[in-house]
Amino acid sequence: MVLLLVRGVEAAAAEDFKVHEDAVVGPEFLINAALGEMLPSQPGRPSHTALRHLWLTDAEAHALEARLRALAAEPHPATDSAHGKPYGLLVSLFSADVPSLPPDDGH
Repeated sequence: MVLLLVRGVEAAAAEDFKVHEDAVVGPEFLINAALGEMLPSQPGRPSHTALRHLWLTDAEAHALEARLRALAAEPHPATDSAHGKPYGLLVSLFSADVPSLPPDDGH
């Protein structure tokens, strides 16, 4: 497994995975790769997709980034069926342009 870091974007890839030197690799590439790998939800198989917005100070955001990088850098078992089934995990921490909405009044 190789960890790619391109313009602050990390991706784990198989040892033989090559990115052309002129290729633009960023969040869009990783999102499209995840969508291409994502299988439909199946009964009894874990699956969860969510978009969360967090309000963090710069210090909190840097601390969370460090935790996410450490999680992504954890060693992975060999890629054979004896170690289970493959699952994907796409993690992205980004500054968001989220509008401030008034509180929901229940209607």
